[in-house]
Amino acid sequence: MVKRMDNKPNDTPIRASDDFLGNLHVAVANHLAARMASGNAEAAEVNAAIKFLKDNKIEALANDPHLQNLANKMASNLPEFDSEEMDDNE
Repeated sequence: MVKRMDNKPNDTPIRASDDFLGNLHVAVANHLAARMASGNAEAAEVNAAIKFLKDNKIEALANDPHLQNLANKMASNLPEFDSEEMDDNE
């Protein structure tokens, strides 16, 4: 057990400084961004990045050129179905 130096009971929460929390936030964002940019991010890291963005209320604008480029890349990798295939699966 860690002994507190401020003479408060051990069950009293210790709060990190705003500077420390800000630095931690930046470090997490940088790590996730680097993993995503490397193309080697695992599913759990992608999910963590999505949650990080959502928790911080960060949204992308549809008219952003980077987002449009990403959407185009994703769309080009989607399978194409014709209407007959769709009818056969119903």
